[in-house]
Amino acid sequence: AELLLWAPVRFQGNLVLAGQLNVKAAGDGGRFYTTCVAIEGNFTLHPEAHLSIQGCQNQADIEADEERAGKGGCLRVGGDAELLGGQLLLHDCAASLGVGGGIYVDGRLQSGNATIDAERCGAEYGGAVYAVNDMIVSGGNVTITKSEASENGGSGEVGIGLELAVGKFVRPHARAVYAVNDMIVSGGGVSITESKASRDGGSGGETGLGRNVGAVTLLPAEGCAVDAVMDMNISGGNVSITKSEASRGG
Repeated sequence: AELLLWAPVRFQGNLVLAGQLNVKAAGDGGRFYTTCVAIEGNFTLHPEAHLSIQGCQNQADIEADEERAGKGGCLRVGGDAELLGGQLLLHDCAASLGVGGGIYVDGRLQSGNATIDAERCGAEYGGAVYAVNDMIVSGGNVTITKSEASENGGSGEVGIGLELAVGKFVRPHARAVYAVNDMIVSGGGVSITESKASRDGGSGGETGLGRNVGAVTLLPAEGCAVDAVMDMNISGGNVSITKSEASRGG
């Protein structure tokens, strides 16, 4: 099914999606003063499901307007987001004066064998993904392309930590990873290519970079790509950071 949005859509409770839904912003260039699709409760994406949201430009200022209005360009989840599989596509999404250009999750973002594809997303904080609690990838693929942030963490900002267990985490042309506490990689692959953040976001953690079993490759990186305020612990998998830079911090 296809849904053309002339006004934002809000789900008061939990949302479980098992089918296919394509959402496109229509009229006034997709400009709203809130996120296009808001889910006040938890969000569950089933393995057979497909959700695509495109062209949403959230104009709300998170400091001047209602606080939650500036959260999420295309999608805001008020609770936890659990992706059991399926596809979540977020294209041409922005929260230029807010957080989470593609998706904002007020709880935990957990992906198991799902495909998350965020392209051409932007925000002040967390250009493509902003998760207040953990972001856990235990399978599938996360691909973020041409996304940026004007402040901390272009590709994704995570309030508690970023954890990858098995899947692949690919960020070509993205804009940095910022984790307020720990960033944990326990398997799979993390690829950050040609990344940039205009403020904060570096190639290591402020208090420590821990390497246990996995591999870390930093190719012409200019102090950017990943900033973990506490520790960055890698116990398996691979982390590759290529042609990344930050203009301040990191």
